[in-house]
Amino acid sequence: MSAAKIHRAEYLDRVLGCWTGKSIGGTLGGPYEGRTDLLDVRGFATEPGEPLPNDDLDLQLVWLKALEERGPKGIDAAALGEYWLNYIPPPWNEYGI
Repeated sequence: MSAAKIHRAEYLDRVLGCWTGKSIGGTLGGPYEGRTDLLDVRGFATEPGEPLPNDDLDLQLVWLKALEERGPKGIDAAALGEYWLNYIPPPWNEYGI
């Protein structure tokens, strides 16, 4: 089966939708992480410009920054560690452990 071809604008729109959905899900789910009961998020809000800490999203953004600056062949575990230390201040997770 051959890969479907789409226009660049549609591809970029899909990537943006993916990032937006992931960010919304991480933000809404953050306060409830680990819970197994049925939850109601109606009325959930954060202050404008003050997103909740989200180490999952942080890791992806650091990886993206490294990819943009070094290209796919310039990234390894050491490079990702360097970017993490340079761009993510301690504590290195949203729980402050």
